[in-house]
Amino acid sequence: MELFFNLSTLLEFNLNDYNTAIYYYTQYQASLLNYQDALAEQPNPDPKETAAVEFKLKELDKHLRQLKAEHAVDYTDKIWSN
Repeated sequence: MELFFNLSTLLEFNLNDYNTAIYYYTQYQASLLNYQDALAEQPNPDPKETAAVEFKLKELDKHLRQLKAEHAVDYTDKIWSN
């Protein structure tokens, strides 16, 4: 999960490869969502961990929207062509 985040930030800030960075941010987002689901299935999930994951997801969504808007990235054609 953290590997996706690290790759994303490297691609975005060091290599300025925004399309690929967005791809890996999306992979990170999917991993976080899976982790959030796993936490929800636990009998007594840690409330701090749950809150941290929710915060990360919210901020990541904001960042992805901003990146896509700033760099005119649209994956719609790629999603529907698979």
